[in-house]
Amino acid sequence: MRKTTKGTTKATSEPDGFSRSIGQKSKRTAARFAFSLVEPPSAGCPPTGRAKPLDSPNFAKRFVGAEGFSALPEESDLSTFEDMKLKSLLAAYFHEYTTLSHAPRVAEPNLLMEDAEQVEQYSEGGELGGSIMPLYLLFFLQASRGLRSNATVADLGCGPGQLTLLFATCFPDTRFIGIDASEAMLARAEKNKRALEAKLGHELKNIEFRKCFMQNLPFAPASVDGIVSTLALHHLPDGQTLSDVFREIRRVLRPDGTVFCSDFLRPKSEKTVADLVEFSYQGEGMSALAEDHRHSLRAAFSVEEIETAVAGSGLRLRLSWMATAGFLFSLRHGGAGPVPQPARDTVARLLRGMPLSLRLDYRFVKLLLIERHDLGA
Repeated sequence: MRKTTKGTTKATSEPDGFSRSIGQKSKRTAARFAFSLVEPPSAGCPPTGRAKPLDSPNFAKRFVGAEGFSALPEESDLSTFEDMKLKSLLAAYFHEYTTLSHAPRVAEPNLLMEDAEQVEQYSEGGELGGSIMPLYLLFFLQASRGLRSNATVADLGCGPGQLTLLFATCFPDTRFIGIDASEAMLARAEKNKRALEAKLGHELKNIEFRKCFMQNLPFAPASVDGIVSTLALHHLPDGQTLSDVFREIRRVLRPDGTVFCSDFLRPKSEKTVADLVEFSYQGEGMSALAEDHRHSLRAAFSVEEIETAVAGSGLRLRLSWMATAGFLFSLRHGGAGPVPQPARDTVARLLRGMPLSLRLDYRFVKLLLIERHDLGA
């Protein structure tokens, strides 16, 4: 058990001291913690620091689940996964939790993604077998809570539109508006929409895409029922613009509206950045997308910068952050209900069609919650 910053107590599966400042930890303790993420201690027992040899089938079964275990590939393929993925993830944890100060933020070299190769690879990354899909599915589940019929939901920084399209197909009675400032991204979103409509055999009438900046939305005050934004805020030039976006969200949101935003957190160490890029893209031949991921991590905001931006916006947001393969945070306002069954069914179906490595990525992201507390008004 531990206390949150609001003084309430909840159960936690993390080792004692997980949420303490790394300044109180030695490098040996940080390494012990990293190994405990992969080989958790027995229930009720503190971590011993002795990492058991990884048994590939048991490791995969623990994270994928018994239902998906029957479809696992051969053990040799799992060993390849360990070699290419797990070692770089452990290195990322070690570098991050032994680094005391934060590296300065470096804005994206191109705030708008207009390069044809980048747009194409980013779109491919959001397809069923793409490296971004595990994050999309997690965001989709979390953002679907609180969605209502006959509502209007804006997806800020929708990019090539895969997540927006997933919402539109799963919630046909809700209107979705994808917002992006990149003409190339919006063109790709329209292309993806036409391809999905051809596959479904009917037109998707509850979705549209518009060009504009997140800090200047084309909506009247209190006219939007829901705001969603995923992997987009790090494209903003600075913290002041991030503050402007939160104020704009508050302006257009109905009093009973919901907000779900999620993005990368900036790692403290440049070594961590390199490890995370290797974890996500090693051996996949996605050079443009890998380089974009590197820039994204450097341009991401820290928890402290997010707290500063939310202050004064008039929004009350629940902040959660995770030490996962992507170092992620999420912000939520409203939408505290259960995940709708259609969303659960959609994610279960898509997971069954994903490669093992991506299913494991999904489980890592879903399990490793660090902290949560309230921000803003």
